Amino acid sequence: MANVTLNLVAINGQGQLHTYPNKEYEEKNPVDHWANLVFDEITTISNGHHVRLGAGYDTFNFTNIDNVNNVIVGRIEDFDASRDEIRIEGELLDFNNLPSYVRIVEYNGDHNDPGADPQQWILIDTGDGKIFYSLEGARVDMNGDGASQEGDQEAHFIHEGNIPNFSTLKDVKYTDPINFVPDGYTPDGGIVYNDEYNFDLITHDAKAADVLEVIAGSTSGDLIAAGLNDDTVEAKGGHDHVWGGSGHDTVFGQGGADTLEGNLGDDRLVGNVGNDLLLGGNGHDTLIGGDGNDVLVAGNGHDIIEGSAGNDKLYFGNRSHDAGGWGENIARGGTGADQFIFEGVSGWTRVEDFENGIDKFRFTDPNIDSMSDLTITRYADENKVIINFNDGVIRVDIENVNAIDASDFLFN
Repeated sequence: MANVTLNLVAINGQGQLHTYPNKEYEEKNPVDHWANLVFDEITTISNGHHVRLGAGYDTFNFTNIDNVNNVIVGRIEDFDASRDEIRIEGELLDFNNLPSYVRIVEYNGDHNDPGADPQQWILIDTGDGKIFYSLEGARVDMNGDGASQEGDQEAHFIHEGNIPNFSTLKDVKYTDPINFVPDGYTPDGGIVYNDEYNFDLITHDAKAADVLEVIAGSTSGDLIAAGLNDDTVEAKGGHDHVWGGSGHDTVFGQGGADTLEGNLGDDRLVGNVGNDLLLGGNGHDTLIGGDGNDVLVAGNGHDIIEGSAGNDKLYFGNRSHDAGGWGENIARGGTGADQFIFEGVSGWTRVEDFENGIDKFRFTDPNIDSMSDLTITRYADENKVIINFNDGVIRVDIENVNAIDASDFLFN
């Protein structure tokens, strides 16, 4: 049950309706909101809600959608899929089973920074109009020529001339960018840090200088969500958990058994010392384990995975990590007895430093349970071995192509 109910009425035209939480993230005083995103009669291209509800368990409820007879654009700044929900006329939206009149699409708004990935938007067809709301916050413009906040940020809405042709937008399955520390986590003696933008006493990532500043953890076990933009995080000591969120992030662990997640964007994750877990997520990521017995998981995209020192496990396919795992990957185990593990659909992987008699290939897909499920082709003149299986291909760079035999493989 919500502590506070808000009725937020968007009107016709280019006005803007903003809501702000009262320092809930900083003061750790969350309030649960039920926000009715109400629509007056919308007959011209209009700006709607730019809403932030804070750190509680919040509901964003689109209401009176039949009043929308043109295009209305808005933004849900701090939707957190681990806590919050979206409803339409009171009905809970299931991202895995969308109604026929709802799409999740990719669009980059008016953001003009080179290399920026599109955000996810909800597109609701009202019959005679469209409700088009971003499911993430407005990003910092690193060149200072953005359309909002005196050039510091991208346009919070969309200029009328940039309204897209909705039929051409790419439909996507909603992926939680994890821009906020998710529900259910407790720090191990350290801090909880959300690098979100507020209009209150504490502001993170409001302008380019904020993005360039390194997010530094404590010497204990922290929970850090880098959020929007291209951030750099140094987790330091303790058993930390870091979520890169949206953007192309660089995340460093340090001492301790850290969990580093790239989430969306083309990320670089470096575990350094300790037995770390590195999860690439979506995007073209680089994962480097460092010292310790690390677990590195390639996600969707063309990834570079390097275990470095220690007995590492390098995963491709991600059947158990909900990331899809398809891509063209480069893998290096480094020193130690490493395992290159393939789960389900794996794409194409090039293993550059397989150590015969030390490292292993392992297949966990129940449909691949013996050597008879593999096709191995050896190219002595090119110092490579090609291993084909189901929807995956492994290229192994090795001088003695005949050295690879059944002893190098594990199943299930």
